[in-house]
Amino acid sequence: MVWVYVNRSEIDKVEEPHFIYAVGGGMGNLAKIVGRTLIKKYKPKLLGYIVSKAFPDISYSNKDGILSKSYPIKLYYFTHNERDFLILYGNLQPGLLEDVGISLEERYDATIKVLRILKKLNTQMIVSIGGLGLELEPDSPKLYLSYNKYFDKKFLEDKGVQFEVFYRNNIVGMSGLFVSLSSFYKIPAFILLAETYSTNQIDGYIGASKILEALNKLYEFDIDTSKIYEKGKELREKVKEYIKESLERMQKDRKMPDYFG
Repeated sequence: MVWVYVNRSEIDKVEEPHFIYAVGGGMGNLAKIVGRTLIKKYKPKLLGYIVSKAFPDISYSNKDGILSKSYPIKLYYFTHNERDFLILYGNLQPGLLEDVGISLEERYDATIKVLRILKKLNTQMIVSIGGLGLELEPDSPKLYLSYNKYFDKKFLEDKGVQFEVFYRNNIVGMSGLFVSLSSFYKIPAFILLAETYSTNQIDGYIGASKILEALNKLYEFDIDTSKIYEKGKELREKVKEYIKESLERMQKDRKMPDYFG
């Protein structure tokens, strides 16, 4: 079972927001990197949490001895250029104690409960973030778009965001559910997918920088993506070296003779 708790006195101040889904756990953890960057830059207010029975039963004691639960999925709020933004941020990786996940049923439950809140706030746009998996992040990842029937692609085209339409394929997880299920609430929604690693065990900083560049254009955010991109390039070289060494070990193992006694 999933619960969504919000601070009513604070959330009632939010007007016609744009909602950004930034929960990590997908390919390259792009959403988490983008969300973390926005939170660090704009220092949003914490509005609420998602609580699940699947989360670890661990509570934390602070410096004053007050015991509380640390929730991995949180809802934030900030204003930029006279526009309100909501960010749903955290980890969502099933089966890992350190990066907790929620069940398939709970993912639907959480998505629908958040969408009901977004509808009450007269949300103007839902922006979801995801990755398109490759063995290695390219230096200049392609950006892909998928959307619901209430979204107009001109929103991106008019701001100079270049993309290819993502079609005849699947999107797994809440990043896709927020876009598809939002049609029932008549909220325009889209997901941006950048080419990145096909695993959540390697952070896709280059792909994340690509999406942040697009958000800079769409919302006039002032995010410096150069450091994130350079961090991605350094990591990419380490991954390339690891792949090279792994292939060399495999080739060496194949050449070793088999002995039977």
